[in-house]
Amino acid sequence: MMKLRYLAIAFIFLAGCGGTDKTNDKPQTEIAPKQDNNRLLTEIAAKLPRTEEVTGFEKVSEDRLFDKDGLRDYFNSETDTLLKYGILGAGAADYKSTDSELQFSVDVLKFINQSRAFGAYALNRRPDMVFVDVGVQGYFDGGRLVFYDSVYQVRISGYSSTDASDSAALYLAKAVDRRIGGKSGFPVAITLMPDSAKIRNSEKYYPSGLLGVKFFSPAYTCDYDLGDSTTMLVFIPSGSPAELEQYKEFVTHSGNNIREARIADIVVYFYDDDRYGQVILTSRRGRLIGLVHPPDRETGLGLILRLWDNIDFYTKNVGK
Repeated sequence: MMKLRYLAIAFIFLAGCGGTDKTNDKPQTEIAPKQDNNRLLTEIAAKLPRTEEVTGFEKVSEDRLFDKDGLRDYFNSETDTLLKYGILGAGAADYKSTDSELQFSVDVLKFINQSRAFGAYALNRRPDMVFVDVGVQGYFDGGRLVFYDSVYQVRISGYSSTDASDSAALYLAKAVDRRIGGKSGFPVAITLMPDSAKIRNSEKYYPSGLLGVKFFSPAYTCDYDLGDSTTMLVFIPSGSPAELEQYKEFVTHSGNNIREARIADIVVYFYDDDRYGQVILTSRRGRLIGLVHPPDRETGLGLILRLWDNIDFYTKNVGK
């Protein structure tokens, strides 16, 4: 595993987080939709296939439905992480093959929005996994199939990883996805990440706590291979100049000096962070992009400017 050496930080105002969302200059606030538990649990239960929809399988359990207060009964110690990612509720049911001993548990988890669902899905995803075409994306992980689509994460589990069981799990996953209603696409912030040197399927989403400070959140990240190290590029949709000032104050109080420069209309800050090394932060029109511990200033600024170009292109041609 490559040593984590670089960390790029980009702060971008996005109008939302779905594949058709637009970019603007207003901070976005994530608010959990208000809905009563009965309606919520009915919606989740509707995503679990009936026996007649899955040829070769029989649904062998009642629906097990959990609102936020009941999640711990099913997810145990994972509950705190799921709540951090904005889970609203979950449902589960068991399915057994009618012509073999295969049996599966199907879990459907509903989140506040698509970014939160993506984040929970990607939390344990690794670039070296086997990926499958279901939902926006899915992967196999040691006898479990996980995918996400729209505001849902789905898990098919309870089997040994063989060709027959993987195929059956994928069949059930597609049945669930048909009930969800089709592919929604990756969050826009993920699609703006520059392609060159990107480590595919390394993207993640963190609802809070980037760099150990609460005001840098939520954050979309992606790893980059720069040879002997890994660069993590980060977008923060609710970022603002005020947050930059907070972070500059935080860094200064830690005994670090900040140097300021300009490239055209981009304000550039250089400083050393005791925890992450050299940092470059840039600011323009209420947006921030940065790079932590670059190999040199020229390389670091080059990556930053490529991201600025992607943002400008998207804003001009798509996010109007």
